[in-house]
Amino acid sequence: MLPIGGVREKVLAAHRAGLKTVLLPEKNMKDLVELPKTARSELKIIPIKHMDDVLAIALSKEVTVEPPRPKKRGGDDSQDE
Repeated sequence: MLPIGGVREKVLAAHRAGLKTVLLPEKNMKDLVELPKTARSELKIIPIKHMDDVLAIALSKEVTVEPPRPKKRGGDDSQDE
């Protein structure tokens, strides 16, 4: 598995989107020092050595984490008068 660029931005975007698990090439694990501690602690980051690891995790019957719940939108409670 080849390393990717822009790890910090990609992982922060995943965190903002509400993802709980991120698969990251093992060679990019050193790039996580740039990540804020809150994002690092709230994400399960799984290092990947080979594409077979990705398939094993993605196609596993075992649930890695619960799927994210849709966020409730606030502020639409106004009624027309």
